[in-house]
Amino acid sequence: MEKFYFADLVVGMNCYHSLMQKRSRKYLLPENDDRKPDITVDVKVEEYERKRFRISDDINDDEFEYALAGESFYRRLLSFNGMMLHSSVVEYKGKAYLFSADSGVGKSTHTHLWTQYIPETRILNDDKPAIRFYDGEYKAYGTPFSGKHDESMNLGVPIGAIVFIERSKTNSIRKLSTAEILPLIYKQTTQPIASPKHMEILFGFLDGLLRKVPVYKLSCDISLDAVRTSFEALTGEKLDNVLKEKNNED
Repeated sequence: MEKFYFADLVVGMNCYHSLMQKRSRKYLLPENDDRKPDITVDVKVEEYERKRFRISDDINDDEFEYALAGESFYRRLLSFNGMMLHSSVVEYKGKAYLFSADSGVGKSTHTHLWTQYIPETRILNDDKPAIRFYDGEYKAYGTPFSGKHDESMNLGVPIGAIVFIERSKTNSIRKLSTAEILPLIYKQTTQPIASPKHMEILFGFLDGLLRKVPVYKLSCDISLDAVRTSFEALTGEKLDNVLKEKNNED
């Protein structure tokens, strides 16, 4: 079993198929690292697992292992003050901004507009970042579970905000109440946590997270004005000033 390091955890993991083997390389620890795993993930893709999860034959073993490994890691992450959220994360000036939405709505499109227009931005993870309370703050982390384009960095960054996106012809953003947030987060968190024990841990974690991290609803199109709407609300900076500095540098 190989050992990896992400989300400030040592993860022992067997990677049987090429997708997980490739995605995990940037997180691999040297063979002489003698730390014991905090979490162990060993997912064998077997027919009985396909039947148990009602997985279509259209899903190949690479994709199936990727999904199962992510769920297995998530179950264990709950015991380390953590969760995972289906989102695309951009890092800007030492803060992580998580944009979450249903597949196809445009969360990755929006974060890539940030990287296109705003200097000093980079994609931390483009599918399933880990979120942990670690060293006294809530952080977002890159993980090997990084979406179809494998955009991820092995970093942990303090969270500036979580944003849920919906499509709209006009651009606006507003802060959400706890009652509005919980169903949105539950829908976009991977859900291997069917047991009452896991649910209790998750909601205990969310109680602390939502006391410290602001959560917003962004209604937007695909435009520079959409970037301006989210960027200015989340960072407190004026986008025109940032663009002016970028143009001067160019």
